[in-house]
Amino acid sequence: VVVADRFFPSSKTCSNCGHVQDMPLNLRTYDCPECGLSIDRDLNASINLRDAVGLTVNACGRSAADSSGRSRK
Repeated sequence: VVVADRFFPSSKTCSNCGHVQDMPLNLRTYDCPECGLSIDRDLNASINLRDAVGLTVNACGRSAADSSGRSRK
């Protein structure tokens, strides 16, 4: 299990370019003024959390597979 810091700005950071901006809770779409990305706030946050984790290991202690299904080292 990997735990992100509770103050990691996953919803405030653009998952495309990394720009950080204030995001009131009532805004459900992240619109980046830097790169023009428009994405659901929760999807944007989940992409940022996925990318923040980096390489992980599975329950057996082996490297997790990348998106191609091959094991990463």
